[in-house]
Amino acid sequence: MKIPWLLCLGVLSLASCKKPQPAISNSEPAPAGEKVEACSLLSAEEVAAVQKAPITASKRTAGPFQDFTFTQCFYDSSEPDRSVSLMVIQRDPAHDSRRAVATYWRNTFEPFERPAKGSRDDGKESKKEDSDATNGREAGEGEKGEKEKLRAIKVTGLGDEAFWSGPAKVGGVLYVRHGEKILRIGVGGPGTDEEKLEKSKTLAVTALSRLPK
Repeated sequence: MKIPWLLCLGVLSLASCKKPQPAISNSEPAPAGEKVEACSLLSAEEVAAVQKAPITASKRTAGPFQDFTFTQCFYDSSEPDRSVSLMVIQRDPAHDSRRAVATYWRNTFEPFERPAKGSRDDGKESKKEDSDATNGREAGEGEKGEKEKLRAIKVTGLGDEAFWSGPAKVGGVLYVRHGEKILRIGVGGPGTDEEKLEKSKTLAVTALSRLPK
Protein backbone atom coordinates (compact mmCIF):
# COMPACT_ATOMS: atom_id res chain seq x y z
CA MET A 1 0.00 0.00 0.00
CA LYS A 2 2.66 2.47 -0.95
CA ILE A 3 2.08 5.93 -2.41
CA PRO A 4 2.80 5.15 -6.10
CA TRP A 5 -0.05 2.68 -6.46
CA LEU A 6 -2.23 4.45 -3.96
CA LEU A 7 -2.47 7.17 -6.59
CA CYS A 8 -2.94 4.75 -9.49
CA LEU A 9 -6.27 6.17 -10.58
CA GLY A 10 -4.81 9.66 -10.64
CA VAL A 11 -2.43 8.81 -13.48
CA LEU A 12 -5.01 7.14 -15.69
CA SER A 13 -6.65 8.87 -18.61
CA LEU A 14 -9.94 7.02 -18.80
CA ALA A 15 -12.03 6.76 -21.94
CA SER A 16 -15.16 8.91 -21.86
CA CYS A 17 -18.58 7.28 -21.90
CA LYS A 18 -21.31 8.12 -24.41
CA LYS A 19 -24.21 7.84 -22.00
CA PRO A 20 -25.68 11.05 -20.50
CA GLN A 21 -23.40 12.58 -17.89
CA PRO A 22 -24.59 13.17 -14.31
CA ALA A 23 -25.82 16.65 -13.68
CA ILE A 24 -22.87 18.55 -12.19
CA SER A 25 -22.97 22.28 -11.93
CA ASN A 26 -20.71 24.25 -14.28
CA SER A 27 -20.43 27.03 -11.74
CA GLU A 28 -17.29 27.44 -9.68
CA PRO A 29 -17.05 24.85 -6.89
CA ALA A 30 -17.66 25.85 -3.32
CA PRO A 31 -14.60 27.04 -1.35
CA ALA A 32 -12.22 24.22 -0.44
CA GLY A 33 -12.61 24.82 3.27
CA GLU A 34 -10.17 23.73 5.94
CA LYS A 35 -7.62 21.06 5.05
CA VAL A 36 -8.60 17.74 6.59
CA GLU A 37 -5.99 15.52 8.24
CA ALA A 38 -6.69 11.88 7.45
CA CYS A 39 -5.41 10.73 10.85
CA SER A 40 -8.17 12.75 12.55
CA LEU A 41 -10.92 10.64 10.95
CA LEU A 42 -10.16 7.24 12.50
CA SER A 43 -8.56 6.35 15.82
CA ALA A 44 -6.07 3.50 16.19
CA GLU A 45 -8.59 1.76 18.45
CA GLU A 46 -11.32 1.92 15.80
CA VAL A 47 -9.02 0.48 13.15
CA ALA A 48 -7.81 -2.24 15.52
CA ALA A 49 -11.40 -3.27 16.29
CA VAL A 50 -12.14 -3.80 12.59
CA GLN A 51 -8.83 -5.51 11.79
CA LYS A 52 -8.80 -7.65 14.96
CA ALA A 53 -5.15 -6.74 15.45
CA PRO A 54 -3.23 -4.11 17.48
CA ILE A 55 -2.35 -0.85 15.73
CA THR A 56 1.13 0.20 16.81
CA ALA A 57 1.49 3.56 15.03
CA SER A 58 -0.21 5.96 12.67
CA LYS A 59 2.03 7.62 10.09
CA ARG A 60 1.02 10.78 8.24
CA THR A 61 2.04 11.73 4.71
CA ALA A 62 0.81 14.56 2.49
CA GLY A 63 1.44 16.03 -0.92
CA PRO A 64 0.00 17.21 -4.23
CA PHE A 65 -2.44 15.07 -6.21
CA GLN A 66 -3.05 16.37 -9.74
CA ASP A 67 -4.96 19.67 -9.26
CA PHE A 68 -5.64 18.75 -5.63
CA THR A 69 -3.87 17.79 -2.43
CA PHE A 70 -3.96 14.72 -0.22
CA THR A 71 -3.24 13.65 3.32
CA GLN A 72 -2.80 9.99 4.16
CA CYS A 73 -2.77 8.08 7.42
CA PHE A 74 -1.10 4.68 7.45
CA TYR A 75 -2.16 2.59 10.44
CA ASP A 76 0.68 0.19 11.12
CA SER A 77 -0.14 -3.11 12.80
CA SER A 78 1.95 -5.49 14.86
CA GLU A 79 0.78 -7.94 12.20
CA PRO A 80 2.14 -6.18 9.08
CA ASP A 81 -0.37 -7.61 6.64
CA ARG A 82 -3.25 -6.12 8.68
CA SER A 83 -2.29 -2.48 8.20
CA VAL A 84 -4.81 0.07 6.88
CA SER A 85 -4.38 3.20 4.78
CA LEU A 86 -6.81 6.12 4.76
CA MET A 87 -6.39 8.96 2.28
CA VAL A 88 -8.33 12.21 1.89
CA ILE A 89 -8.17 13.97 -1.48
CA GLN A 90 -9.45 17.55 -1.68
CA ARG A 91 -8.82 20.92 -3.25
CA ASP A 92 -5.91 22.74 -1.63
CA PRO A 93 -7.21 25.63 0.50
CA ALA A 94 -3.87 27.43 0.02
CA HIS A 95 -3.96 27.18 -3.79
CA ASP A 96 -7.62 26.64 -4.52
CA SER A 97 -8.13 24.95 -7.88
CA ARG A 98 -11.16 25.79 -9.99
CA ARG A 99 -11.45 22.14 -10.95
CA ALA A 100 -14.16 20.48 -8.90
CA VAL A 101 -13.46 17.18 -7.16
CA ALA A 102 -16.88 16.04 -8.41
CA THR A 103 -15.73 16.61 -12.00
CA TYR A 104 -12.54 14.59 -11.41
CA TRP A 105 -14.67 11.83 -9.88
CA ARG A 106 -17.04 11.77 -12.85
CA ASN A 107 -14.19 11.60 -15.36
CA THR A 108 -12.55 8.77 -13.41
CA PHE A 109 -15.49 6.55 -12.60
CA GLU A 110 -18.10 7.27 -15.25
CA PRO A 111 -16.81 4.48 -17.54
CA PHE A 112 -17.63 2.05 -14.73
CA GLU A 113 -20.99 3.55 -13.77
CA ARG A 114 -22.91 0.55 -15.02
CA PRO A 115 -22.48 -2.39 -12.59
CA ALA A 116 -20.59 -5.39 -13.93
CA LYS A 117 -22.67 -8.18 -15.37
CA GLY A 118 -23.76 -10.39 -12.52
CA SER A 119 -23.27 -7.68 -9.85
CA ARG A 120 -25.61 -7.00 -6.96
CA ASP A 121 -26.98 -3.60 -6.00
CA ASP A 122 -25.48 -3.76 -2.50
CA GLY A 123 -21.95 -3.60 -3.87
CA LYS A 124 -21.13 -7.21 -2.92
CA GLU A 125 -19.42 -9.21 -5.59
CA SER A 126 -20.98 -12.31 -7.16
CA LYS A 127 -19.02 -15.19 -8.68
CA LYS A 128 -19.31 -13.48 -12.05
CA GLU A 129 -17.84 -10.30 -10.57
CA ASP A 130 -14.91 -12.29 -9.21
CA SER A 131 -14.23 -13.34 -12.79
CA ASP A 132 -14.53 -9.75 -14.01
CA ALA A 133 -12.21 -8.59 -11.23
CA THR A 134 -9.61 -11.19 -12.15
CA ASN A 135 -9.72 -10.39 -15.85
CA GLY A 136 -9.93 -6.64 -15.30
CA ARG A 137 -11.17 -3.99 -17.68
CA GLU A 138 -8.95 -1.80 -19.82
CA ALA A 139 -9.11 1.72 -18.47
CA GLY A 140 -7.04 3.57 -21.03
CA GLU A 141 -3.45 4.76 -21.36
CA GLY A 142 -1.40 5.84 -18.35
CA GLU A 143 0.97 8.80 -18.42
CA LYS A 144 3.81 6.48 -19.45
CA GLY A 145 1.75 4.89 -22.20
CA GLU A 146 1.18 1.74 -20.17
CA LYS A 147 -2.24 0.17 -20.04
CA GLU A 148 -3.59 -0.69 -16.62
CA LYS A 149 -6.24 -3.26 -15.83
CA LEU A 150 -8.86 -1.84 -13.47
CA ARG A 151 -12.11 -3.04 -12.09
CA ALA A 152 -14.59 -0.68 -10.49
CA ILE A 153 -17.80 -1.86 -8.86
CA LYS A 154 -20.40 0.63 -7.71
CA VAL A 155 -21.22 0.55 -3.99
CA THR A 156 -24.49 2.03 -2.79
CA GLY A 157 -25.33 3.71 0.52
CA LEU A 158 -21.97 5.43 1.18
CA GLY A 159 -21.39 9.16 0.85
CA ASP A 160 -22.53 10.79 -2.37
CA GLU A 161 -21.02 8.03 -4.52
CA ALA A 162 -18.72 5.09 -3.90
CA PHE A 163 -16.76 2.48 -5.86
CA TRP A 164 -14.76 -0.60 -4.94
CA SER A 165 -11.82 -0.37 -7.29
CA GLY A 166 -8.20 -1.10 -8.07
CA PRO A 167 -5.82 -3.11 -10.25
CA ALA A 168 -7.35 -6.56 -10.48
CA LYS A 169 -4.13 -8.39 -9.53
CA VAL A 170 -3.60 -6.29 -6.38
CA GLY A 171 -7.00 -6.26 -4.70
CA GLY A 172 -9.73 -3.78 -3.96
CA VAL A 173 -9.73 -0.29 -2.55
CA LEU A 174 -12.81 1.66 -1.49
CA TYR A 175 -13.29 5.18 -2.88
CA VAL A 176 -16.04 7.39 -1.47
CA ARG A 177 -16.94 10.91 -2.62
CA HIS A 178 -18.29 13.21 0.07
CA GLY A 179 -19.00 16.60 -1.47
CA GLU A 180 -15.67 18.06 -2.60
CA LYS A 181 -13.59 15.41 -0.83
CA ILE A 182 -12.70 11.82 -1.63
CA LEU A 183 -11.89 9.08 0.88
CA ARG A 184 -9.67 6.22 -0.18
CA ILE A 185 -9.49 3.21 2.14
CA GLY A 186 -7.22 0.20 1.68
CA VAL A 187 -7.42 -2.72 4.11
CA GLY A 188 -4.67 -5.33 4.37
CA GLY A 189 -4.77 -8.82 5.78
CA PRO A 190 -6.26 -12.17 4.85
CA GLY A 191 -9.80 -12.58 3.65
CA THR A 192 -11.89 -12.46 0.51
CA ASP A 193 -12.58 -9.31 -1.51
CA GLU A 194 -16.09 -9.29 -0.07
CA GLU A 195 -14.78 -9.43 3.50
CA LYS A 196 -12.32 -6.59 2.83
CA LEU A 197 -15.08 -4.52 1.26
CA GLU A 198 -17.22 -4.94 4.37
CA LYS A 199 -14.31 -3.88 6.61
CA SER A 200 -13.64 -0.88 4.38
CA LYS A 201 -17.30 0.13 4.48
CA THR A 202 -17.32 -0.05 8.28
CA LEU A 203 -14.28 2.24 8.48
CA ALA A 204 -15.75 4.57 5.85
CA VAL A 205 -18.96 5.10 7.83
CA THR A 206 -16.96 6.21 10.87
CA ALA A 207 -14.62 8.44 8.84
CA LEU A 208 -17.50 10.05 6.94
CA SER A 209 -19.19 11.00 10.22
CA ARG A 210 -16.18 13.26 10.94
CA LEU A 211 -15.49 14.52 7.41
CA PRO A 212 -16.87 17.95 6.49
CA LYS A 213 -18.03 18.39 2.91
